[in-house]
Amino acid sequence: MSYTVDWIGKAITIPTSDLTLVGGTEYDLDMSEFWLELRRLEADPNEGLWAPQILAHANTRTLAGTTFIMENEVINGYTVQFSGVATRVNLRADNDNLADVFVATGITLVTFNSAGNTLTVTGSGVTAQDKLDIADQVWKEILADHSGDAGSAAEALDNVAAGASPTTIAAAVWNHIKALTFNKWYGNR
Repeated sequence: MSYTVDWIGKAITIPTSDLTLVGGTEYDLDMSEFWLELRRLEADPNEGLWAPQILAHANTRTLAGTTFIMENEVINGYTVQFSGVATRVNLRADNDNLADVFVATGITLVTFNSAGNTLTVTGSGVTAQDKLDIADQVWKEILADHSGDAGSAAEALDNVAAGASPTTIAAAVWNHIKALTFNKWYGNR
């Protein structure tokens, strides 16, 4: 990478050659690479080892019960600018404050911060209420859409008119659920 840092003036310059071309003069900046390169420059004895730190970094942060992905904050008065032919730079893969420290040089800076950059740490993110809503919608599904599926719950319910017992219906529903679960986890073997 060819980032340059004016350690006295606290200005970070990122050349177009270190960005990913999207098309025309639009580029992406992967913020993971940004973080790694600035950390490398900060730790280099010939560069910024002696200078104030550039970034405050958090892998994840939980605010109001929502866990947000990686966060980079440019601190200590540093600014960021881009050199080269880029006219639009999209910041990817984190939450950051680059828009606050960006030196406008005819480039549009597009951030993708906050709510969309959340992390689900465990589980699927489906709540207990979501599960109840899904079950409710399953029971409200029109059976005619599923008739003809041998061994399905729809077939068993269609057979009620033909005198199928509740035990037969329950067994058909249970077997269908087991088959779906097995196929989901183990595939059709």
